[in-house]
Amino acid sequence: MHDESDWSIVNVGQACVLYARLPNFDVKTMAPKRKTAADQLRGVSISAVAKVCERFQSNAEPKSHSNSYSSLRKHESATHRELWKEWDVQVVQLELARGGTLDWPLPNLSKLVKWHYENNTMFRDALTAVVKSNPNRPIDLIPYSDEYVPGNVLHPEQRKKTCAWYFSVMQFGQALSSCSLWIPAAAILSSNIKELKGQYSYIHRVVVEAALSDPLGICNCGIVLKIDGVDTLVTVVLQDQIGDELDLKSSFDVKGSGGVKPCFKCTNVFKRDHVGSSLPGHVDITCSDKRKFSTMMDAELYDAVDTVHAAEPRKRKKLATDWGVNYNPNGFLRSALVRSRMRPTRSRFDRLHVFESQGMSKWEIDHLIESLADDNKFSNAQVASFCKAGWRSHSGGKKGVLTKVTIKDNALKGMASDVLTALPILYNFVCTFLQDWDNDKVESFKALYAVVAQLQKIKFSGDCSEAATGKLADLIAKHSELFKKAYGSQAVKPKHHYAFHLPEQYFIDGVYMDCFAMERMHQLMKAESELLDDTSATNHVFWLLSKANRILSDEANELNKQATGKSVVVNGEHAESLNQCATWRGCYKKGNIILIDDTPHIVIECLKFKDSWGLALERLQKLKDIHACVSEWKLHSGERRLHVLKEPWLSLFFFFAVASLLQGLSMAFLCFCCNASKDFVLAPAAWNFVTAESVLVISW
Repeated sequence: MHDESDWSIVNVGQACVLYARLPNFDVKTMAPKRKTAADQLRGVSISAVAKVCERFQSNAEPKSHSNSYSSLRKHESATHRELWKEWDVQVVQLELARGGTLDWPLPNLSKLVKWHYENNTMFRDALTAVVKSNPNRPIDLIPYSDEYVPGNVLHPEQRKKTCAWYFSVMQFGQALSSCSLWIPAAAILSSNIKELKGQYSYIHRVVVEAALSDPLGICNCGIVLKIDGVDTLVTVVLQDQIGDELDLKSSFDVKGSGGVKPCFKCTNVFKRDHVGSSLPGHVDITCSDKRKFSTMMDAELYDAVDTVHAAEPRKRKKLATDWGVNYNPNGFLRSALVRSRMRPTRSRFDRLHVFESQGMSKWEIDHLIESLADDNKFSNAQVASFCKAGWRSHSGGKKGVLTKVTIKDNALKGMASDVLTALPILYNFVCTFLQDWDNDKVESFKALYAVVAQLQKIKFSGDCSEAATGKLADLIAKHSELFKKAYGSQAVKPKHHYAFHLPEQYFIDGVYMDCFAMERMHQLMKAESELLDDTSATNHVFWLLSKANRILSDEANELNKQATGKSVVVNGEHAESLNQCATWRGCYKKGNIILIDDTPHIVIECLKFKDSWGLALERLQKLKDIHACVSEWKLHSGERRLHVLKEPWLSLFFFFAVASLLQGLSMAFLCFCCNASKDFVLAPAAWNFVTAESVLVISW
């Protein structure tokens, strides 16, 4: 045994390791210890401790910080206490199914929004712009909730599985793709949800009712924010959530995709091949004519819930199946407050989960790969070789990164981003090599690509007009017909039906939203969850929210802290030339490709003026079309312009290139022209900008 002086706590990044001070410690002589089934304690392996000890014995600098660990813990605890008061955290007593209650800390949504406004520069700039552009009008606050599992993919920590709620403002528009503008507002362990009386629907009801019932809260009286030095009252309307199918059906306690009526937005749509679809005025999920869908009204959904709850217990199961809702006295749809303020049938399906994440795009890619292998047309290895044949995903001014597409066992392996990356490359493959193959499957894949291309165009342009969403609806209907013709009705799944609701959703909201940003938020929440090992602590989830919100605020503030750039003069106005700029509308880097008026431009430099940002752009000129989706571009000499970021939205133009993209060049001065056709002249100065040789672009 060692006395207390023989031990030291060392801060390793954000983890703490306790090790013995052994002056003659030899890692090589330390035998590894194998865990046995009898081991009940969780901890770090002996070999891992040995490696840490070896690192610190060879590096004395981190040891000098070990003495401050105690003060750091005290400071962190004090910060938690301060935020507990500042966020006005209430301990809600949740009803347990076995009887009794569970104490759950829930921050006040109004206080949390105000805290982000005061501490998160990105959120403050975005909310200020929205309020100033729409004075005396309430902003729309939209929630999203989902579960995540911390730990390694091959070894997830199920005991730390957590459900989190995020909130943001719909009027942020395209900027909703930024994690900095989503607020982690609540979290609870999934193991605790299973013990609740009403489970997921009940806890979602508690979160929404807490926001709606606060008489002095943001959803009733609003909050006072200091905008340009003036106290301004900002009122809020809490909108219905966006989420994947599982989240929506769990929140509302409806049957969802596994029920007889898989869509809670339609009254007359049955599951595939159900006898009810043969009744007059009824269809199943394979129907491609949206005009035949009968829209579910909120009152009809509430009547269905009330009918099931009023029924005798022996009849309840059959009624629940017929109506497509579950029996849950504590559920979200049983709340009188929710019924008076919310519209559940206006909840939003998420494009990410409908198409890319185990959705339509993923399934059709897998169908295509399997069909090619079955017909001995192309093996998995041959298709994978094409996808890895030098395609580079270009980002910023750096050399493009080779795409990584894995295909084996007749399927595309990867996440939603991998599906989105592979789709245009596979479309190129289909157009190039499969013109003499199964025409139905080729046309179905082309139709799918057209749908995703229109979704991308709406996302990056922000155009949710009737024309744009109407075109999307037509493309979805066309793909539905071609998919059934190619693979049969048995291959149609509920998500094929959910896709029909997306165009109307975008048109009514006037805003495109998806869950890519929230899925990225999970990475932060997972990282912080892994550092909190005591899941039994009452305030465990509050510590998680405290740390996550502070990290988001710090990261947003750091984006605007850049080194001073070169001083230039643009039309008599001083500015700084930088390689990148970060605003709440988005981050732009030298070398980015940006779409303006359907024409790609390359960012030469970012310009920082006194109170605005500008981009020096050079237009790309199309040389030729390779085929339907691939074209070759080059810089159009002399076609340079200045685009001020106060103007309408810019759209990042994602592309794949297989050519030498960037090389440096210096000029004494450049001339710009803006939309108003005025000349902007730079004072003589060394100006490094980007030019490019021919670029092969796969356009969405």
